[in-house]
Formats: sequence, C-alpha cells, structure tokens
Amino acid sequence: MLGPAGLSAYLEENSAGALRIDGEVLGWRSAGRGWVDMEASPEEIEAVAREVFADLDVAAFDADENGRVDQLFVLHSARSPMDRPSPSDLLLDGRADLTIVSQVSGFGTVSEALPVGMIVHELGHWSLNQPDMYGNYTQGRYGSGIWTVMGLGGWGPHNQVPADEIFARPTHFHASAKEAAGWMEMARVTDDGAHQLAPIELGGGALRLLGPGVDLVLEVRGPTGFSAELPGHGLLIWREYWPDAMIGRRRIELVQADGRDDLANGTPMGERPLPPNDENFGDAGDPFPGAEGVRRYEDAEVGVILEDIHHVGEDVAFTVRWLDG
Repeated sequence: MLGPAGLSAYLEENSAGALRIDGEVLGWRSAGRGWVDMEASPEEIEAVAREVFADLDVAAFDADENGRVDQLFVLHSARSPMDRPSPSDLLLDGRADLTIVSQVSGFGTVSEALPVGMIVHELGHWSLNQPDMYGNYTQGRYGSGIWTVMGLGGWGPHNQVPADEIFARPTHFHASAKEAAGWMEMARVTDDGAHQLAPIELGGGALRLLGPGVDLVLEVRGPTGFSAELPGHGLLIWREYWPDAMIGRRRIELVQADGRDDLANGTPMGERPLPPNDENFGDAGDPFPGAEGVRRYEDAEVGVILEDIHHVGEDVAFTVRWLDG
C-alpha cells in the first residue's frame, strides 16, 4: 500500500503542487500486551506515542521551527471500542501541530498496511473542517460515494477495489475542501457566460455559483493520476448549503447527472459494505455529460441553468444562464 512517497504524491496532486510532505515511518512500538487482550484506549496510544517522542529528533520534523512536530500520524493495530480515538483525546503536551490517529487498515484488524485513505480523510476533518460525506451506508445511502475522499473515496476509486488494496488509492478531495486548504482559488460566477474547466487533477480550477441558501460548485475530474480509475469523468456539480450555525460546516450533496440518484438507493448491507461488492458507490452517469450524455442542468433553488455541457478534450465547456428574478 502507499507509503510516505505515495502520501506525498497524493497531497502534491490534490494541492496542484502547493504541498509536498517529506517524512519518515518509524518502527512499531509495543504497549506490552497481547492483541487479544488489548483495546486501544487513548491512554494506551498516548503511552506508546510518548516512547516514540523520547527517541525522536523533533527538529528533523519541524519545518516551521516552532518546537513541535509538524504532522504526527499515529497508527495502531489494537482492537478499539470505536474506529479511532480523536486527536483531542491525546495530550502529548502539544508536541505536534496536527495529530491524526488511525487503526492500520482502518477497522481493527492486525496489519502492517498504511491506511493512506483513512489518514487523508481524517486530515479533511481536523485540518480542513470538512464533514463526512459518505451518507448512511449501513442503510444503503452512500452520500457522495467515491467522488470525494470525505465520502467513500477513502476506500478507493470504485466498488471493486480488492480487499488488500482498500485505502491504497484514495480519490481526490472535492473542490471546496481544496479551497479551504488554500490549494486553489474558486472563482465566483454571477453573470451569464461561457466557461471551460480543465481537470482538477491537472491544476484546473473550480467555479462557485452563489444562490440564496445553497451554492453550486463546479469542478472537472479527468482520467489521470488518482482519478484514473474512477468509473466516469467529466463535470461534477456539488450543491453546498450554507453553514449550519450549530456545526459551522456546509452540507454538501453531489448532483448525479443521470437523475437516478443511485447513491441514495443502495442495498442495506449493515456495517461497512467494504469493496469489492456490487453496490453503486458512483458510476459513469454521475458526471456531466457522462454516460447518458446529459448536456443541461437547471437548479430552480439557485436560480441558474447550465447549458451545452460538452467535452473539449479532457476539459468540459458549458454556458451559465441565470434565471430572471
């Protein structure tokens, strides 16, 4: 699975070259108890992390020279009563600017695999303030599916990812997460006009169409890099509801171009319908114009129509027309 070089390549592609991580994978440390007798409490994890810091040259991982490790990823192979302890559960005397805690392979099994998809998903929460976007998958509702790593894209780019490759090839962050990270600027569109967007994997931008209470965010996914194995490519349209005052985050929904809403009508499979399986985590009909050749989208709530949506090579061109009133 992806090691440090792969994590760096993922972040470099997502950030259009603005971010590249260098680091080191340290050896496993033991908490002194057998796996069958151990649950990974925050106290257990913190005790082992302190051992690591005792042998660590902090200055070697402190690019901003503030006396703390820049990024600390803590991976454990213990069982856990929850998926992963929160970084806020770890004290560590403020020894890292950002701490992310994950089980290896994500779900309580003993493994030496690095769960890159899980790491970048958690990075989206703790560093970018992004919500979970995978829906209620225990009931067959898959949210934004594989179209963002904040959804099921942490598992991989499609529903047939082999079991031993889950988390190895995470999909991209959605455009507004990249904007939150400072990796891109998103142009605001308020007038009628023609537009053309390049794939976001190649540094293409995104557009935000401002509506009363809900915006549209437009980005293009191309057949390259970490998106090469997506089931389809083209224009993605996201509906982003203005932040809830209680949680301070936007609710984000993907518009599925074919209109079937497959992501909300899956089969209830109980806890974690891990790939490979036959569920629809996203298909070639979701982007525009997509497998169904959908060239028009009207959103009465936002008050806008997108017309003549078509490919120009790997780019997608379209016309924006605002509705009167």
